Amino acid sequence: MMSLVLSTLSFRKREVKKEAMADRHFGILDSREVTSGRERLSTFNLEMDLQRFYRLLGLKVHFSESDITPRPSMVPTGKLLTSSSLGLKNKSHYRPPLGSNALETFISFVNNSFHKLRQDFNRGRLKVPSNLTTLDQQALNSLQTDKGIIIKPADKGGGIVVMDKVKYIQEAYRQLHDTSIYTPLDRDPTNTIKELIKNTLTKYCEEGILDQKTCEYLTKQNPITPVFYILPKIHKNLDNPPGRPIVASTESILSPISKFLEKILTPLIQQTPSFLLDTGTFLQLIQNLTTIPKEAFLVTFDVKNLYTSIPHLEGIKSGYHRRKEGKFLAICEI
Repeated sequence: MMSLVLSTLSFRKREVKKEAMADRHFGILDSREVTSGRERLSTFNLEMDLQRFYRLLGLKVHFSESDITPRPSMVPTGKLLTSSSLGLKNKSHYRPPLGSNALETFISFVNNSFHKLRQDFNRGRLKVPSNLTTLDQQALNSLQTDKGIIIKPADKGGGIVVMDKVKYIQEAYRQLHDTSIYTPLDRDPTNTIKELIKNTLTKYCEEGILDQKTCEYLTKQNPITPVFYILPKIHKNLDNPPGRPIVASTESILSPISKFLEKILTPLIQQTPSFLLDTGTFLQLIQNLTTIPKEAFLVTFDVKNLYTSIPHLEGIKSGYHRRKEGKFLAICEI
């Protein structure tokens, strides 16, 4: 059993299951744009998109006509860090009132057009032409209903990997069973972490280290449970690719604190002598190396499993070591 690697320009055919996939499957996956003609009109999603669009238009009109002169900071003296000073704020759901006749007319026109579109579609008057042959449609349906495969983007290179589901799960379990990195839990710790964060923030607020707005920002009211998945590293092994572990933790209980610490740590990291932003920065630096000895060798190295290899306590101590003017909080001890 092997992986299947595809891209918009070329692809390499590999056996995914016991029987090889039909050629038409590869044509479907290699297509840049597919219109099957059998899509359903999701009026709910379309309505939600329209409401978001109307809100954006309203915000642009509202703030273009408002006084947006920056106000002086109202942060009391003695506060160490504030969310406003770090450029952090909770997502706003403010929807300004319609104060423009032109905007009201435009929204009314779009709403009328939307309702007509929905009526025409429901009555069968609106049909989306398909650019697929019958065989192509069968291949697409086969891929959509095949429970034995996993389709993921490649870790590098921009390709698409169609991987046997059993092998994908085996690789995920192989990583998660490494007890030097992961610890099995008998329950979801979200509520425990939430209570710990609440108590810690209350303490900092009472001591005057954080202001109320910052404490509110760092408190996630309705957190999600992070999701673990892997991206196949086909550049390392095409037949049995290892997986790059990804923990999708956006909107999780620690998401606000992660953003908060990122704002604090980034300036400190940039002050370290070994800091290197990206490949472009490296290329600029080596252009100035004009006195390299002839016997010298330029070498590169890679750290295996970098993020999961950093010990937590040592990482925190390193942050304390690089703190600047005392502006590194003990909040990282959470």
